Formats: sequence, structure tokens, C-alpha cells
Amino acid sequence: TGTYTPITGTNASISSDDAISAAIPIGFTFSYGDNSYTEVKISTNGWVGLGTTQTGYNYFNQLNSTTYQPIVAPLWDDLSMASGTVSYLTSGTAPNRVFTIEYANAKWNYSGPVGFNFQVQLYENGKISFIYGTSGGTPNNPSASIGINMSPGGSGWYYSVDPTSGTASTTTETSTINAFPAEGTVYEFNPVVAQPNDLAATGISGNTTPSVGISATYTVTVRNRGSNPQTTYQVKL
Repeated sequence: TGTYTPITGTNASISSDDAISAAIPIGFTFSYGDNSYTEVKISTNGWVGLGTTQTGYNYFNQLNSTTYQPIVAPLWDDLSMASGTVSYLTSGTAPNRVFTIEYANAKWNYSGPVGFNFQVQLYENGKISFIYGTSGGTPNNPSASIGINMSPGGSGWYYSVDPTSGTASTTTETSTINAFPAEGTVYEFNPVVAQPNDLAATGISGNTTPSVGISATYTVTVRNRGSNPQTTYQVKL
């Protein structure tokens, strides 16, 4: 449990039904699974795509999808923001910044009552939080999923929350949620550090056809997934 605190942020400009935002900067690099992301795209249907690959607003909740991933979904269903606002805000200072996305006065479903309020928070340390505020009455024909998924998608690559039992499954999606979580409910997903030393080069860019005897500059992305700080290492091409 926690406290739902409304934000004063930037309007994502998707106050309509069935829309997806343009790419929005997180404000820091968010590490998730084997990848890192600096932007998101927000759907009016209660989910947020990490990165910029998603192009559709998809109202069919599919946490077990191999196509709609990676996604964080606080309330994935056929919602509408035609009477509400989606906004976002990056707060705090490095390395403890938080990126918050707020759905204010959502309709559930698109023809249902207005007034459902919830947030997604992405933490610089990798934590994900869903926070639920006030609700607007009995939703109309609800059938939602709550959870997260990551690349490559499918069984074992998602967490689907079952609010009734208070558990999350990686193999069975609960896709028929019909009650809004109680105000002050928080679902947290915390990354696990498997071992102290886990350093990897995760990306490289530069001239793919360098010439002998001429200097070429390359940019290598290095990620520390372990618990120990790393200060001395070599990158070899």
C-alpha cells in the first residue's frame, strides 16, 4: 500500500479514445531485462511501451504476447482518455530519478464511467511501480490485465498480477480483471541482482568499414548488472 499523489507534469497529448503517444523521453536510461531504454510510448488503453517500437494503441490485453513487448501495463483494457488527461514527469536527481506517467479521469471501458486514476513509475534503479488512486464507479464490461512483460515475450517473460489472490504468474495471464484496485494499492516489480560481478558491453556504433591506418571512433554501451561498482575494465574490438 502507499499514497497516490497527483503530479503536475507535461501533457502527453492523447486525450482521446484509442491513441498512442509520440516517443517521450524518460529523462534517464532505464535498464529492463537485457536492454536499456531512454524513451516510451503511451497508449490510452492503460499500457506503456518501453522504447519506440510500438505503433498501435492495442486494446486487447495480451501480456503473454511476443509482439506487444516490452510493456508495463497498470490497467490494460479498452479504456478511453477522451474525458481525461495523460501526463508525465521526471523528478529527483541522479542516480535516484523517477519517471511518472499519470492517467487521470480515465473511462473504463470506453463507454463506461469516467474517473479512474492511476500511475506508472519507472525508477532509475530499475524498479517499476503501479499506484492506484480514486475510481469512478462501476466499470462497464471490464476485462483487464495488470502486469509487465519483456523481450522476447511469451511464457516466462511476463508477470501477470491476480488481484484476488495477490500473486503474479509468469505462465498464466489473468486477463479478466473486473474491479479497480483499492485506492492506495501499489504493485511493485523489483529487479534482482544475480551476482556481484556482471559487466557487459550491450551495444556498439561506429564506422563498419574502417580503413587501415586511419583512426575511427566507436561508441560502446557498457552496463553493470552486478552489485559491485566497476571502475577498471577494457573494451576490445
